[in-house]
Amino acid sequence: MSRGTFYSHNKVGETMSFKTDSPPHPGSFDPRVSFGYGSDRVSWDLGNGSGYTAGNDISHIYPDSSIKTVTLRTNRLERLEAIDAEQENIVGNLDLSGWVNLSNGPDLNNYNQFGVNPQLTGITNPISNQLITHYNIYNSNITGTLVMSGITKLGGYFDVARNSDLINILHGPSTQAFNVRYHAYNCGLTGNLDLSMLTKLGGDFKIQNNLLLTGITHGPSTQTFTNYHAYTCGLTGNHDMSMLSALGGQVYLYNNGPLTGLSHGPTTGNISRYWVHQCDLTGNLNLSMFPKIGGDIQLYLNPNLTSVTHTANTDSSWTRYSLHSCNITGNHDMTWCPILGGYFNMSTNPNLTGVTHTASTNIFTTYALTTCNITGNHDVSMLTGLGGSFLINRNSGCTSISHAASTQTFTNYEASECGLSGTLDLSMLTGLGGAIDLSLNTTLENITHPLSTGTFSDYSAHGCILSSIDFFPLSGATMSTIKLYDNNMTSTEVDTLLWKFYELNFIYNQVGWSACTLEIGGTNAAPTSGPPYDGITAKNRLINDYGWSIP
Repeated sequence: MSRGTFYSHNKVGETMSFKTDSPPHPGSFDPRVSFGYGSDRVSWDLGNGSGYTAGNDISHIYPDSSIKTVTLRTNRLERLEAIDAEQENIVGNLDLSGWVNLSNGPDLNNYNQFGVNPQLTGITNPISNQLITHYNIYNSNITGTLVMSGITKLGGYFDVARNSDLINILHGPSTQAFNVRYHAYNCGLTGNLDLSMLTKLGGDFKIQNNLLLTGITHGPSTQTFTNYHAYTCGLTGNHDMSMLSALGGQVYLYNNGPLTGLSHGPTTGNISRYWVHQCDLTGNLNLSMFPKIGGDIQLYLNPNLTSVTHTANTDSSWTRYSLHSCNITGNHDMTWCPILGGYFNMSTNPNLTGVTHTASTNIFTTYALTTCNITGNHDVSMLTGLGGSFLINRNSGCTSISHAASTQTFTNYEASECGLSGTLDLSMLTGLGGAIDLSLNTTLENITHPLSTGTFSDYSAHGCILSSIDFFPLSGATMSTIKLYDNNMTSTEVDTLLWKFYELNFIYNQVGWSACTLEIGGTNAAPTSGPPYDGITAKNRLINDYGWSIP
């Protein structure tokens, strides 16, 4: 008897079985398969004593959720090409070793799916040289090592994420493009994951939240990456990405405590976010091969990172550049970025002596250089959109700040505990307001204010050597608290200042200056009755007539 005649007369054919504890609710058990060639049909023994039911698709409601053994029968398993077994409550291992022609199926989005089976602990894959561009075991319980090495044309869409006991994935060589996704995040991947045989890896690459994953080995790939996520893992030492020539999108490698370095090669991709904060990057980070980086760079909390090298970039507008709490040393060059704006923070770099900018009209929401070693004049006169929070506190060597005209609203302007000397000119910042802190600049003699109608929640310039200071440009503003104590003012200077504050209320009737709190004691002399101004009378009228508090 010929083989074909045998198969056509054989009533058993070839079978595969698996277990399910599908619960009793509508449509709870509805797997389906498809054929690559031939006219065979399949039959299903649902393990409920009813015998076989014919059909490529099946839908059954079990009366209970006990474990049943389901048997699929067909003449030749090799003719089956695809299976959809998602959310079928499969228990244990699914043996697909007889599916030697496992491939795409007629609907790429709905076949070779085994995801959301929380008791599925393993899949025995076949040896197949057919094209597979959709393979999904998302959110199941695959345990140990998933062997994919027999599938030689894997690509497209590969998703094994959220399998917390999956510790390794073994691939075989594949030249197929991963142009949709490679997801293996929130698993238990351990040690090094070798992907060097996937020569067209790309798409949406997400492998984050694998705490025991210490390395990823890549092979050369020209495939475009839309994202590269490997954050909150255990990546150790230098992570080599230099062979990925089309890296782009969001590059997330943050929260890898043992990660000391990154190697990149030139890329044609647009990188919209580059987050490698809270690692142990050491020495220089070279990003000079990224001419299209922009949007959002976060490299903060790398205490051994001493410098970052960039190249000229005009392609993206910026929302964030965060390099605080590192060890950036010397001058940091930002002249490569004529479109800087948004949130800029390089605070807490104790060896940072300067930041060099080029002209930018973009709006800043934060500009922070607190607790560094900024020395001499800090020039931000080329940043015409400066506003929001401007913070340069605790830079004892910073002797002056140069600004350009800006109409942006300030919520904070803080330059306390610096070495500001002479006159600080703020007259060009017409949106000045919020909290102003210029205290403890022991050689600061004067402050030139802008014509501003802003609301000032707190104005501190104590611990300086202010001899005279003109608040009349701020007469249209709303003022709450003014701290000018410990300025070594003479009685004449105190009298003059009190009388000018009185004039703002009495002569100019500025309602925004009523009920202020003025702290003007300490090392300042007590007010007198003049001449030329009667400071005692001015103080009493401010308190009694206009509700001021003057301790």
